[in-house]
Amino acid sequence: MSNIPSGVRSPVQFLRTSNTDVLLPSRTTKPSPATTGSALLDPTTNPNAWMVLLVENQPTPGWITSMTGFGLKTGWDVKTGKGAKGASITLTNQPPSKGSITWTVGGQYAPLLFSKWAEFLPKFKYQPDKNLPTSAVAVYHPALADVGVTSVVVEEIGIWQHMGRQKYERKIDFIVWTPPPASSIVSTPSRAREVSAPSVKGAPPDPISDEIQRRIARHLKEAQAP
Repeated sequence: MSNIPSGVRSPVQFLRTSNTDVLLPSRTTKPSPATTGSALLDPTTNPNAWMVLLVENQPTPGWITSMTGFGLKTGWDVKTGKGAKGASITLTNQPPSKGSITWTVGGQYAPLLFSKWAEFLPKFKYQPDKNLPTSAVAVYHPALADVGVTSVVVEEIGIWQHMGRQKYERKIDFIVWTPPPASSIVSTPSRAREVSAPSVKGAPPDPISDEIQRRIARHLKEAQAP
């Protein structure tokens, strides 16, 4: 069910719910995107893992029909001089990105899913009171794991909208939360990675195509031999 390659130790736990089976990161490890993101749980062989958002290890009711935003941003300060070629580019920050997720409920289990959402929604609500703690929410989704998103705060909770055929949608807008760095991340690139150009003119060599052409030429020569 998990499609974990043999011989690979994966720092994940297995969670079985009433409507889906998903993998979630272990609390005792800090897995890399390669072990918990789309490389491990790709949507073609693990569609169930892409249909829910795990919030504090609990799957959201219904199924996800849209996920937008959540891109990994990098802030750059670009300074150009008058009459000069090029520019000074300085990495200044990594601003938080925003994203939205839309859930759908419907079918014969709709009453149960609406009830589950009523119980689930307080996880996404905040009270503007300085005497009450305000915390980010721990989340997991393979697409989010790819870009290192593990915690979010909620910006706006939408209402249920009827989409026809007894299906309802709700969109929630999030802001990605990351702890502030212990030290400044400001830096200026001093060089670029180099890529070697082809040593011959024209298209770069293709060993596979070259071998196929050699085999074709050999077979033609044998066929034409007296």
